Amino acid sequence: AERNGNEKYFDCLAMDSDTDMFTELPEKATTIELEAPSQFLNEDRSRYPYLTEEMEIGAKGAERQRSVGRYKLDSRGTPDFSDHFDTITKAAREHLQRLNNDYDRNRDSYNLFLFHSLGGGTGSGTFPLAGTVLHHLGNTIEANYGIDVYVGGVGILPLVMQDPEV
Repeated sequence: AERNGNEKYFDCLAMDSDTDMFTELPEKATTIELEAPSQFLNEDRSRYPYLTEEMEIGAKGAERQRSVGRYKLDSRGTPDFSDHFDTITKAAREHLQRLNNDYDRNRDSYNLFLFHSLGGGTGSGTFPLAGTVLHHLGNTIEANYGIDVYVGGVGILPLVMQDPEV
């Protein structure tokens, strides 16, 4: 996307548990692959009340299980939640620094938008935690840079085929 012919005003960070979804991103997009470390899974089932024994936690995707999507963002291991938080924070700060010369603090605001799918497990499962991260990041940027930050979230609904006779 461009603003007055300049794409530097927009940046993209994509987070998913299925890296096949990263194929159509802008060239310079930052990506975060969410994984669940198998070495902790049995112990974590007792630590995370939202993980049940019936849930299958595979290497790829969340298989329409919101709790699995959340676990892949919130889990420990390498990388873990703090690594993802650092990646998101670094990407936002680097973007803000690239804008610094053209940024008019009296006129412009810095906007953080979270677009997520409601049709699977990763987007819908990570939205509350990712939204909290962006809210915290927005507050931190406002405090450190003295600029207005707006945080928004957009849920993308899946295509639902409906039988008109039902």
